[in-house]
Amino acid sequence: MLGDRVRYDGATNYSSLCSNNLASEFDLVSICPEVEAGGSVPRPPIELIKVHGEVRCIGRDDRSIDMTYAIQCFTQQKLQTIGSVAGYVVATKSPSCGFNSVPLKSSNGRVLSSNSSGLFTNALEVRFPGIPIIEEISLGSWRVFLTYQIRVITYHKIINSGCVGQNLISQLLGMKDKTHIPQGVANQMSLLSNGLKSLELARLNELLHTLRDSIHE
Repeated sequence: MLGDRVRYDGATNYSSLCSNNLASEFDLVSICPEVEAGGSVPRPPIELIKVHGEVRCIGRDDRSIDMTYAIQCFTQQKLQTIGSVAGYVVATKSPSCGFNSVPLKSSNGRVLSSNSSGLFTNALEVRFPGIPIIEEISLGSWRVFLTYQIRVITYHKIINSGCVGQNLISQLLGMKDKTHIPQGVANQMSLLSNGLKSLELARLNELLHTLRDSIHE
């Protein structure tokens, strides 16, 4: 996303939305699970294969390649030291860090699912329930781009600023009855995401500016 050569084919995957727009407001940290787990650049492509009930990262063209253990070891170590991450932007269909877009196949090549997530992303969701995750391609919509930033800042405030989640969510969505706001970060972030869908762009802009100002106070 930031222009590093980490793709399996040796090419870059540069995103101006991340490198310019998001970088102007957030501290960005580049992570490539496959490279940081020991994969070379370029490297043989891998894909998600279900083997005896377990999802593995197996070579697409060479089935003798198995990066599952390496990626799992990297993931376990990384998630212990990643710090106060508040959002994650991923590459579409990546077997390590894609989000709800990765094909999952059987050992004989039959597609079992087209909307799986990569090994790292799955572990990230377990480690940080409710964390905003999105594929870079989705940020091309201005509405989605605004909404994602609101979600990231809200998650940060709930997790790191000692803010009471129910109070913040009710303020952002204009809800008067807090009894309808569930307990738990994941449930509250889900409610926020659904609630933001009904707001006009002007209101989303207003909320984003308010949240940004509160961060710098």
